[in-house]
Amino acid sequence: MKKLLATLTIALALTTGVSLAGEDAAEGYKVKRFKTTPRIDGDLKEWSKKDSLEIKKANVDDLEVKEAKFGWDKRYLYVIVQVKDHTLLNEGSGMGIAMADCMELRICMDPKKGNKANDTLLISPTSSNSKAACVFRKGDDDPKVITSGSGKDETKIKWAVKTTGTDWTAEAAIPLELLGIEGKEGTKIPFTLVIFDRDRKDVDEWAVWHKRNESSNKKAPPDEWPTMTLEK
Repeated sequence: MKKLLATLTIALALTTGVSLAGEDAAEGYKVKRFKTTPRIDGDLKEWSKKDSLEIKKANVDDLEVKEAKFGWDKRYLYVIVQVKDHTLLNEGSGMGIAMADCMELRICMDPKKGNKANDTLLISPTSSNSKAACVFRKGDDDPKVITSGSGKDETKIKWAVKTTGTDWTAEAAIPLELLGIEGKEGTKIPFTLVIFDRDRKDVDEWAVWHKRNESSNKKAPPDEWPTMTLEK
């Protein structure tokens, strides 16, 4: 019986992409404040004193989230992820970049409203034009493609992607005002962070399950998401 239960549990993980780790791995994550404004360039040097978020690893052979960190100051919420992935593949555009290699950050400051209140940031190391891409959607509004990482568009989001060999790093600065977040110590932010992976063009890998590593269960409703807390 024990062998049968173990087999069923592993089969469920393989077919859904859900890790066998606890669903609340991201709960209680503390976000440390930046004393000086970091450059948004895809480099981890300025992040050495920030704690890395635990990312649950699904059964994806060539995907590893090496670092996943958040920071903040009075104006921005910062995020950086470093991913080891031997094959960079994403031919999507707009919200379609979520169907292959990319980072997806979702924040919902009003969980009772459900998924309609989700704010979603997508960053991919490559896309339909063979360039890195960034898309932001406020709630269920039309998504906005952010072509420049300078923060000069209407969202004022700054972003960058850096690729080195088998690694890619995505970094972003998201205005707290855009997310409806009060920039003060003790503020709790419901969120999910997911790294998606695709490796082959000749088969529909997503027909079986969405290949991903995640901070918590992506399929859970916002009122069940873990929260991160802004601290000194």
